[in-house]
Amino acid sequence: NVESGALLTLQTMHDIANLPATEFNGDFTPELAEIAQKELGESEQTRNQCLKDLKQKISEYEAKKGKPVNWPAELSSESLKDHFLLAFCRCKKFRLKDVWAEFKAHHKFREENAHIFSKYSSEKIFELFEPMGLMKVASVPDKYGRTVITVMPAMNDVDKWKEDGDMMVAFMYYQFYRLSLNTRTQICGIIVLQNLGGVSFGKAKKFRSALSNSQRKKFFGMFGGIMPLRFRKIFVLNQPYFFSLLFAIISVFMPSKVKKRIELLGSEFHARLEQDMDLQTLPDEFHKLEAVTEDKSEGSSSA
Repeated sequence: NVESGALLTLQTMHDIANLPATEFNGDFTPELAEIAQKELGESEQTRNQCLKDLKQKISEYEAKKGKPVNWPAELSSESLKDHFLLAFCRCKKFRLKDVWAEFKAHHKFREENAHIFSKYSSEKIFELFEPMGLMKVASVPDKYGRTVITVMPAMNDVDKWKEDGDMMVAFMYYQFYRLSLNTRTQICGIIVLQNLGGVSFGKAKKFRSALSNSQRKKFFGMFGGIMPLRFRKIFVLNQPYFFSLLFAIISVFMPSKVKKRIELLGSEFHARLEQDMDLQTLPDEFHKLEAVTEDKSEGSSSA
């Protein structure tokens, strides 16, 4: 039973950046087991059968290709690999055809971007991006048990990575990869709070120009079809006046199922979010960001 030996607990971004390779906390609680059974159709039998069948397909694939699949470097033990594979099983509700399709898409992504992972280790990327506070995880889940992620683009110091947009691609991959190892996240999914407070037109333009079309496609592709994560809802908050135009551009790179889950709330988001979560559990920086109503910083060095 994989659940007894390879479970990770996720609390803060610091914990994600320092997940131990061999030490686990058993967090598959009776509450989560009930949710998994109700929402995913999970039982010990379906769980173990999916893992068995998936590993068989991987073995056949490796034999056909004559080389092993491209595993993340941190998966240093069989129990860790099993737990990562379980993320794919849960993400696709144990439908083997869909599980295998997403695993192959993830493997293809790693193969095609092997140069990124060889250039930038997770430690190097976290050392650069974590102090920015660009992405954080709320200290507690929402009332449905879903992991709450805050994304604050105004905190993104583009100057630190603009010479190589692959660094941003690596950052998103490593963040999502770490999240996929959390049992609660695997079962209950993720809520994304995209707070665009403080984002001027100049800053948005600077971010866009720092990524090539190919890098943007990779960046947004990780929100659906590549990483074994269930994005339940993406709330966009404090969006600036020019966001509709920007969204029309970036949405081209988004999977259709992701676009359907996006809800634009503007600056009057408190009542809606309080239906699902305690806003006091969100990072302090989150509450300080306000929507940009006119672009006073376009073209400035701070944009």
